[in-house]
Parts: sequence; C-alpha cells; structure tokens
Amino acid sequence: MCPQIDIIEVPLDDPGNPTYHGPLLSGRPCHDTGVILGDVMKMACAGGNGVTAWTIDPADGASLHPIQLFSGNLGVGIGHSAAWTWDGEILIFGHEPGGGGQAQCQATSSELNRTLFFLDGETGDTVGTLIHPRPQTNTENCTWHNYNVVPTDKRYGAGELPVRDQRARLHGSRERRRRVLAANAT
Repeated sequence: MCPQIDIIEVPLDDPGNPTYHGPLLSGRPCHDTGVILGDVMKMACAGGNGVTAWTIDPADGASLHPIQLFSGNLGVGIGHSAAWTWDGEILIFGHEPGGGGQAQCQATSSELNRTLFFLDGETGDTVGTLIHPRPQTNTENCTWHNYNVVPTDKRYGAGELPVRDQRARLHGSRERRRRVLAANAT
C-alpha cells in the first residue's frame, strides 16, 4: 500500500480523456478510501494505525487539491475502511485485527480488536464506538470493512448491525446528538 492517493479527474462528457493531477500524500498507507460528494464533499483514507480525512469542497478552496481535516492514530494494527454517514457528520472507521485472517473477535479478544469507531467528521474526535456484538469462534477471521451506512428515522445502520440511535439528529442540536452518541457508545 502506498502512502498516497492519486488524484485523477475524469470528465463526465469525455471519460476516455482523464487528467492525472498527481499524488495526495496521506501520511499513511491507504487501504480503502471513502468519498462522499454532493453537499458534503469529503474523503478519508483508512490504513496503518488509523484514518486521515480531507475536505474536497471548492468552497473551502479544495477540490483537486484536498485540505486535510484531521489524521488520527486509533491504536489499531491494520486500518481497513472509512465510510461516511449520508450527511458527512460521522466517519466510520473499521480495521482488520490479526491482518483480517485470524480469529481476533472472540469473547476473549481485546476490546480494541472488536471495536468499530465513529468519528466526528470535522475533527476526528471519537464520538462513539461499537463493540462487535457476536463473538466469533477460533476458526473465523475478524475484520470490520466494506460497509455502508443506511439512514433511517431512528438510527444509523451499518449492514445488519443497528449502530446508533439517530433521534437526536432529527430533533436536536449537534451537541445533543453527541451526547446521545456518547451515551450509546458503550
């Protein structure tokens, strides 16, 4: 894995004529990169011991020259995936304890190995975590990766796992939302 992301512009009206804009040094190996466009315009790279995120919003002076929002060491061995909530307020970071090929999500495994992280999309502060709810056997590999976030009227959901109560987002301020996420985090 390279400690960079290649920036390539592909014109929608002429996809056979892309322009290479050079590398974006990420400061970490990037296993998976998550991008959210529309009104949010952010991207994040998961790899190594954590995650790095940028704004790519032209209103911030970014776009083809991303501006780093944060980079964080979450204490893991192999960062794997970064996914944004539909509103870009939360970045979800997953990793591969044991290289993704070992049984590291057993009931006796460390809590860190069984943790999915929910980070503030602007600061990178941890606003919540999810401990894997189904301990695995000693023959199953362990990895948190390649997930999507599905908005509902009550919570964020990732895959089959209900993740966070979303009522505060629908009915309150960002600070109230943080308190709800923190209360639901453990």
